[in-house]
Amino acid sequence: MKNRKKILLIDDSSVNNLLLQNILEDEGYQVQVAFSGREGLEKINRETPHLVLLDLMMPRMDGHEVLRIIKSDPEANHIPVIILTAKNDSKDEALALEMGAVDYLTKPIDIENTLERIRKVLGTG
Repeated sequence: MKNRKKILLIDDSSVNNLLLQNILEDEGYQVQVAFSGREGLEKINRETPHLVLLDLMMPRMDGHEVLRIIKSDPEANHIPVIILTAKNDSKDEALALEMGAVDYLTKPIDIENTLERIRKVLGTG
């Protein structure tokens, strides 16, 4: 169990976090949850996850700001970030990918597609 990949979910929706946490834990991943950008950044500094799943639409600090901070931090910029958002806008997608996100998925999520992309990024599939 110690070698399980750690995934951090950053989303202000407890429903989204619980759903994804259950799915990912069933797949054998170790999952941490953060309900705000600030909390997510604190957990990244403490835990160093193998992957971050990041929502864009959050209060106070949105996902673009969180992504910018992650990618500008020499201690964290190696962590892959997949955007998981309800924002189905090509400009937001282009910006997130330009800022360093490795993928951009829209909600409602397609579970199998999301799991496949996570496996690809983590090299577990």
